[in-house]
Amino acid sequence: DTTPTSISERATIKVNKPIKFNFAHDEQFDLAGLDVTAIITRVAIFEDGTTKDLETTTENISAVCAPLGTPKSTYDKTSFVYDVPLEYKGANQLIADEFKKNVPTFKALVGQKGDANLDHNVDTRDVSLVLREYSANIFGNSILESQVSTNESIVKELNSVGIATLADFSKFLGNVDENPTLNTVDATFIARYYASNIFTRTEWNDILGS
Repeated sequence: DTTPTSISERATIKVNKPIKFNFAHDEQFDLAGLDVTAIITRVAIFEDGTTKDLETTTENISAVCAPLGTPKSTYDKTSFVYDVPLEYKGANQLIADEFKKNVPTFKALVGQKGDANLDHNVDTRDVSLVLREYSANIFGNSILESQVSTNESIVKELNSVGIATLADFSKFLGNVDENPTLNTVDATFIARYYASNIFTRTEWNDILGS
């Protein structure tokens, strides 16, 4: 009799996702490029104890996966790099059980809007850096990389996830109005945000008017 007495199944979860920048006040992560795959391996077990590998199946489950948390709930002012856990919202119990046993994660970069110098604070030093970068840009130069690369721990942290240039992350955080360039408008908004927060807690939407 070649009929197996049982079939053993196992799910392995693979997560691929390009590193994306996120503002710490955001209510959801940038999930562009998220690719979550469940690889189901099946083994037939026969009465005499022998086994036979059956065909492996692969299922893309990206559409039924979601982060456990938001940038706002994740950022703790001590790190820029986070392993964000995923939850499974599909109906396959085998996959659901695997998520519970081995929670899959993806890496995300999270920082405070306005923190151009990458020190986990938004203050006058960020205003100064943005203005100096704007002045350098007028002559086709940039000072961001040299300025933010002085902190070895931050360099090591960001390089660990493949961020080749810290200037890109610095510019992302400093470009508070999210237009194509870093300029005096961004510096003005950062100064207003800093000054306003001295007296009362102020959100970026209060400053930007959106």
